[in-house]
Amino acid sequence: MEFNCTIEGRIVKRAPEMRTSQAGNIYTTLELVHNGKRFRDATGQWRDGKAQWFDVICFGNLASRVADLQQNDIITVTVSRIDSRAGDGIAFTQLVASNVSLSLRFKPATSITDTASQEAVTTADGEQLTAAVAGDPWSVPAEATS
Repeated sequence: MEFNCTIEGRIVKRAPEMRTSQAGNIYTTLELVHNGKRFRDATGQWRDGKAQWFDVICFGNLASRVADLQQNDIITVTVSRIDSRAGDGIAFTQLVASNVSLSLRFKPATSITDTASQEAVTTADGEQLTAAVAGDPWSVPAEATS
């Protein structure tokens, strides 16, 4: 059974930190806070929910991409595993991320296309396309939109 959940929050305290394990694998860690939704209490007053704090860890290519995020970025994390431990009266929750994306609800973001994927390829019928268009069935070549 596959487990996935999604959490949106703000990167806090510091920018993501990329490290290398003893086995030579890269991973990136970051601290995320999710602010609970507002709700009405028993008196009918609006109250903020409690903040929930998470440590997020990313591996492989995702780790190198997440390392470019900044403190205060609002992100959405798809979680594939949750590791929880308690000790010395402190609860510790670590989220293992399978995907991370910038949230566009509160501010815009800029997409940066990998230039390596822009190499030209020739289709079976001789048409020249960039690799990005050739590999994406939803892409529309620029000349088709003009």
